[in-house]
Amino acid sequence: MKNDTSLTLFHYWNGLRGSRIAPQRLEIEPAHIAGILPLVFVLERMNFEAYRFRIAGTRLCEQFGCELRRRNFLGFWSPEDRFTLKRMLASISQEGLAGLLELQASAPGKNPVPIEMLILPLTHAGEVIDRFIGSMSTEVGSRYNEMKHLHQLRLVRHELFRPDDVSSGRQLSAWWPLSEVRNARLVQVKQRSFRVYEGGRSSRAGSHKD
Repeated sequence: MKNDTSLTLFHYWNGLRGSRIAPQRLEIEPAHIAGILPLVFVLERMNFEAYRFRIAGTRLCEQFGCELRRRNFLGFWSPEDRFTLKRMLASISQEGLAGLLELQASAPGKNPVPIEMLILPLTHAGEVIDRFIGSMSTEVGSRYNEMKHLHQLRLVRHELFRPDDVSSGRQLSAWWPLSEVRNARLVQVKQRSFRVYEGGRSSRAGSHKD
């Protein structure tokens, strides 16, 4: 995580979480993250194909030029990126992982703007993870005027990580280019799974299930 917005949201969420897999949706107090609230969103999983915006910050709605509430989060991405995001969101739901994304957003006649997105799990009813809180932010000094009327998001890189790894001070693993991530396959070995990449590079992926 490079952006202050992502770090602020993560530390607030992690403080609420404690030793649990995720905090509850109703525990989120907007006043406690007032400084980043315009860049924060909450998603609801409707099904594997639809993750609806329940809440979207005012600046995000301004940047997209529309009210995001009730819109499908996956609708802003290409079919290839949607496939990757559906798998990523499923892993967050099933295992309580956190998702960190690097993407580019573009508007008609403007240069693409780099964005960092963080997606964190929330429980709503019981222990089921079917809500997600996230943020979208640019680095300080980025071309904010080009962040208007966005119509397309393109995934550049992404990473799933365990929140406890950050809490314990461990470094996040290096970003994986999406060409390698999309070609990865899972290998099950004694109830542990590994994500294997072409070229002999591999990374522990916890207990992912396809």
